[in-house]
Amino acid sequence: MSLFSHGRDEPKYETLEEAHLMDDIAGSEADLGVSRRKSRVARLAIVVPWTISAVLLVLLGASWAFKWSDECGSSSFERGFSTELVPAKTQIEMHKVRYRGTPIFGDDGEEYVKYQPGETRYVGEPSDEIDEAWNELTTRRFFLLSEAEAKTQFGHGYKRYWNEGWGGYAASLDMFHTLHCLDHVRKSLYPEYYHQTSLHGQIHNDHIRQQIMCQSDLTPLPSQYFESVKENYLDSDREHTCRDFSRIRQWTHMRYNESLTGDEVWTGHYKPGHEGTSSFGPV
Repeated sequence: MSLFSHGRDEPKYETLEEAHLMDDIAGSEADLGVSRRKSRVARLAIVVPWTISAVLLVLLGASWAFKWSDECGSSSFERGFSTELVPAKTQIEMHKVRYRGTPIFGDDGEEYVKYQPGETRYVGEPSDEIDEAWNELTTRRFFLLSEAEAKTQFGHGYKRYWNEGWGGYAASLDMFHTLHCLDHVRKSLYPEYYHQTSLHGQIHNDHIRQQIMCQSDLTPLPSQYFESVKENYLDSDREHTCRDFSRIRQWTHMRYNESLTGDEVWTGHYKPGHEGTSSFGPV
């Protein structure tokens, strides 16, 4: 034995098969790591878009629900609706009103209506008294809107509603126009007295139809049997929940009077002599 060989470790050698096996193991581990990374990326590619979509859907739904809740909570018969004139809604007050006018049949079968002493008459044979009562309902119903009000109510095309005769944006609340239509229907019952045109009357009739269908009053009306005529007739003298008409009419008259002042807030100046006509035709 050589003196220099004492204490040395014997060199280690790997067989060719062992070397290949180690390379295969290392390669497999590397491939497994890449595969796992690819799998995570693939899962993220699927999960992330769906997560974002779900979050956006929840936010959109919450926003829509909040808007719907806000609109429903702020719009009602008592508070007014988004389609109604904003400043006029401040005048809404509710009260109960018992209707009048249900026909009664006497023992002889004659039909008549009971009126209270001093009660205003709106129906009957033509007379100055009845004409004046209807005129009082609808007079001074037009007034000027400020430009801001016109834009809010009618949108970006509001300028086409400029009324040259009034020198501004003239408007009327729908209920007064409906009363005006009903007055024309009343007059059409006496053509020899009022000389109403049939076409104009038909237009008014259709507006009244739409207004009634829109309001859809749900107050139930019972029918009462009258022995003298052997028939049932509806009793329409029932209590109804109503907006205070007088209060809204007073506000409308106030706006009408303000429109006459020529104040620049109404974007124009009223021209005397145009009370009876406008660019909309007869008013």
